[in-house]
Amino acid sequence: MATKTTGVNEAPELRFSPDEEAKLRAVHDDIRALERQHGFHPALAQAVELCTNELGKPWADKLSPEREAAIKELLAEAHAAGTVRLAVWDLLRLSTWLDHDQHAGMPAYQLMSLLNDAIIEYQLAPARGPDATFAGAEADADKKRAALGQGEQALPAKLGDKAPEGSVTLDKLAPKRRI
Repeated sequence: MATKTTGVNEAPELRFSPDEEAKLRAVHDDIRALERQHGFHPALAQAVELCTNELGKPWADKLSPEREAAIKELLAEAHAAGTVRLAVWDLLRLSTWLDHDQHAGMPAYQLMSLLNDAIIEYQLAPARGPDATFAGAEADADKKRAALGQGEQALPAKLGDKAPEGSVTLDKLAPKRRI
């Protein structure tokens, strides 16, 4: 059986003039300065690169399993460094931007799914406190009696009775006015 061999077409090496290299370096430095200024997590820039297509142009039609694994690895590194919450937050913003502004639905959906898994895995959702507990069976019985109209209840005021302390009256809501 004959085996088919395929050659690898390597991209040609790009050569830039010293002026072009200086401009590229300045743009790169500006981008990094913006990242520091706004406090973006370093995983954000790598995730943007992983969401581009093979030609380096926005955006991939679908993230390959290797790219998904790389994003999971970025999140694992952030977890080890203690910055996973910031990484997840920034990647959530990236996912939303990809979907709403760039209309790159599938990579945005896949990224959101990966982040959902990370939130569960690293337990990033706020812990829900215990449900409210009542003070035993007596409190429950009192609530039931009150709901059924049995037991002690406050009687409504009668005409001419003084209003209880702290009650709201029409005089307190609006000043008296002459009609």
